[in-house]
Amino acid sequence: MLSIQVKKRIAKIFFAILVAYTAVSAALVALNALGVIMVVEGTSMVPTYHDGDLLILHRDINKSQLQIGEIIIFHNPNRYDQLIVHRVIEHVVLNSQLYFRTKGDNNPVADPWNVPENYVIASVSVEVPYLGQMLILIYNPVVRVAIAGLAFVFILVEVFYGKSS
Repeated sequence: MLSIQVKKRIAKIFFAILVAYTAVSAALVALNALGVIMVVEGTSMVPTYHDGDLLILHRDINKSQLQIGEIIIFHNPNRYDQLIVHRVIEHVVLNSQLYFRTKGDNNPVADPWNVPENYVIASVSVEVPYLGQMLILIYNPVVRVAIAGLAFVFILVEVFYGKSS
């Protein structure tokens, strides 16, 4: 059986981990809400980006200056609420409007659409491999309940074992 001091030390370590996780989670959620980051979902950009990679976005871009080969984030022309990360493979001008042909690095053929210039929202500044998995976990309801439960347990431990020496 563990002594009370050992139990307190273990509780403090777990509490420190929980606080660190919560701080990182809060920062990621805030950045995600601001549209500064996004998580890669899927394998269309392998080997450049992998499922769960975190991308830091560069939103202040001159769309007319985007180069072939540059990776962009854009609204899916068939489903506006879905964002896609693909590479520009061609510039197309139709009726004086600029469009981009795009393709995922892991896809055998180009996307079946032309992306209007105004659908492009950002380019990629930095990739942080796999950190996006943490953001996916944060939004998982089971994980949220587990973290709330752990926090409750740590509060109980502190109340019943905390201040007495």
